[in-house]
Amino acid sequence: MWFLVVCSIVVSTIVIVMSCDGVEKCGQQIVKTCFLYREVMEKPALKDDLVLFAKFVKQLSPKFSAAGFFQINQSLLSALFSAVMTYLIIIIQFNMTLYLMQYEAKT
Repeated sequence: MWFLVVCSIVVSTIVIVMSCDGVEKCGQQIVKTCFLYREVMEKPALKDDLVLFAKFVKQLSPKFSAAGFFQINQSLLSALFSAVMTYLIIIIQFNMTLYLMQYEAKT
């Protein structure tokens, strides 16, 4: 039962992080698209509007954070994975030490 709970938490975390990262990348793509369209536009007024819109989107581009402590993007997944692996290694080492101490106490 606990395995299903852990799996659901892991999957939901991955989905949330990837969704936040996708929204952030879409904002960056809008800025790039505006600058690409600016090159092919013939009317100066439209070029100026595209530059203005690109600057507006760049200033207000979506960024997701956890109460301002850290950004929620793909780098968060690798940080979480490395932290979990570090704690698992520490727990395994403590269990090995405990097992050896119990074995020595029996002999």
